[in-house]
Amino acid sequence: AAGRPELEWAKLRKVNLLVQSGQWAKGLDLCQKEAERLDSLVLREKLGQLLIQAGKLEEAGKEFERVITATTSPWVAARASASWTKALYSVGQSEKALPYISSIRERWPKSPVLTWLDAKEP
Repeated sequence: AAGRPELEWAKLRKVNLLVQSGQWAKGLDLCQKEAERLDSLVLREKLGQLLIQAGKLEEAGKEFERVITATTSPWVAARASASWTKALYSVGQSEKALPYISSIRERWPKSPVLTWLDAKEP
């Protein structure tokens, strides 16, 4: 049913099942459509991960930025930032990670979940 919070998790499960069964393109397509339709941070985060795997860093960055900006949870922000910064570090673009790290430090300065930010690399 529309508006129920379980819906985005059910769609995420379907995306994961498609990807795990070798239907990667179908999983990516479903994730893109449902992330947009439901405006789901859960699905946008997954979409960012899939776009990284597809080598579409610019598009992935947009999804992670939307998640990091829109979330009210330091846990979600830390998880999304970790995924995104890891991808940036892996392609030698660590300087692009700094605005995301600064942003979540400012929003949740006392959150113990953000201790990973003190590491030199994710």
